[in-house]
This record gives sequence, C-alpha cells and structure tokens, in this order.
Amino acid sequence: MIDIYLITGFLGAGKTTFLNHFLKHYSSSKNLVIENEFGKVNIDAQLITEKIDGIIELTNGCLCCSLDNELIEVLATVIKNENKPDNIFIETTGIADTGNIIGIIKSPEIKKYFNLKSSICIVDAENIESRLSETFETAKQIAVSDILVVNKLNEVGKHYFATVEKLLTEINPFAKIIKSYDGSVDFKELEEIISSNNDSIPPTIANTPLKTPHKINTVYFETTDSFDLDKLTYTLHINFLLYPHQLFRLKGFVNTMPNNFRYTVQSTGNQIQFTKIVNANHEIKSQLVFIGLQLKTETIKRILSPAIKHGY
Repeated sequence: MIDIYLITGFLGAGKTTFLNHFLKHYSSSKNLVIENEFGKVNIDAQLITEKIDGIIELTNGCLCCSLDNELIEVLATVIKNENKPDNIFIETTGIADTGNIIGIIKSPEIKKYFNLKSSICIVDAENIESRLSETFETAKQIAVSDILVVNKLNEVGKHYFATVEKLLTEINPFAKIIKSYDGSVDFKELEEIISSNNDSIPPTIANTPLKTPHKINTVYFETTDSFDLDKLTYTLHINFLLYPHQLFRLKGFVNTMPNNFRYTVQSTGNQIQFTKIVNANHEIKSQLVFIGLQLKTETIKRILSPAIKHGY
C-alpha cells in the first residue's frame, strides 16, 4: 500500500510552506508530490524546495471536478511503475472541494493500492473568519479534514487562537487542531495524531447540536432501533450524491438487522464506508453525526426513517 497525504486549505493559507516542512521528515522515503493549480502555470510546484523523487503537475483545473480523471490516471500509472513511491503528497488548489478528492481516493478501485493516511487542512488564522463568511469551499475543506493546522499565528494576537479553535471545533468536532506560526509544526505531535485517528464520537456531540454563525452545523442522531444495512447504504449514498453542497461529512456507529452486526459508518466525499466491529456491544445505541450546511434534525430523521427497522 502506498500512503497518501492530502494537503488542503484556502488560497494563501500556507499549504506549500507546510508541505516543505512536512517533507523534511520523510527524506529517507521515496516521495511523490502531486501539485494541482487552477491556472495554466503551476507556481507552487516551483516552490517545492525539499528533496523529492518526483513531482506531477496537474494544471488548468481542479482535481475535485475537471481533473478528477487525470488524478485517477496518475494513480494508475504509479501502480504500474516498478519504482513505486512510499508516499504521495497531494497539494490541492485553494478552491478545491476536498470531499470529492477524498471520495476518489477512497473509491474501491483506488483504495486497493493506496491508503489515505490523513487529510490535513491549513487554516489561515489571520483571515479565517472572513474566508468562512465569503466562501463555501473553506468550510467544506475544514469539515472533511482529520487535522486542522492553524497557521500564521504570528500575524494575530496571542489570545486569538482560542477563538479560532472554538470556531473550528464547531465546524468539525472530529478534527485535531494544532498550532503553526510559519507552516512548521511539531512533527512528533502530528505523527501521533495521524497514527491514532479513530472513529470515536466526541462526548460533547451527544449533548447539544453545534451551530456556527457561518451556517455550518452538526446534527446528532441516535436510536435504540436497528437499521436495515442495505436500505441505510442506499439512502445515505443517494442523499450524499444529491446534496453534496449541503451534506459534508458523516461519522458514527449503527446496529443492523437481520444479522445483528454493529458497524462504524463514515462518509468520504460521496463514498459511504461501513466497517464491521468485531465483538461489538449491541446494547449501545446507534449514533450518527452529520456535518453540513444548514442541516435540520427533522430532515436527518426523514432521510434515515426508511432504513430503520421499526419503520416498515
């Protein structure tokens, strides 16, 4: 398996600077960098200063939409190459829909050969509040990432990190948040976070639905009833496909019938993944957390109702 690290963040957040610092810690590995630039000329590719074993530039479009086939072709070529890399670092455009890119990497034909180790979003501390109010992409990049690197803290007051941290937690309660002043981070801390990624639900979620002034919110759903796995799979796939600009992320656990299995559930783009839990405690409720744009509890209940056993 080839490990993939996805680096995202809005325009000017400091993705390339972070990537250079990140690559220093993989100097003994074979590393391939995929640089995506929306314009015809890839400036960021020229700013990679660390030693790498190869760089592929995908320009004049976004990996999440117009260049999605090109990304698949690049990954297919990597598989066929005798001298395969150990790691692939993908730096997206600043306006990328990161959820779609994650969906491509997690698709069945790709994940046979590649392991998405982490999706890391670089957050511009100086401009994050205005970016969230002005752009849709910023919120989604934050919502679907595992790690949020709050960058450029030297540009803001020393107490402002707490404000940013609270805001980011409201948008994505699953993500781990770490500080950065110049694009560099404590690599030991970062490595520990990547290696300990799990599917647990933060305890604060179960108490109060989180709402932000930027229309991004979290809806928590729980039930003692079981789900029909086929119907649940179908309804989640359909709704994530139909409403990609409203449903950003899903995580949780479900009990299913008729086999009485318990699964972790997670969305990656428009892909929905179910992983069976061995020796699960079925006395625990089914718990699902949805992150998205202006989500309503009643809407989530309506989506899930056809798949709940008591509903038919």
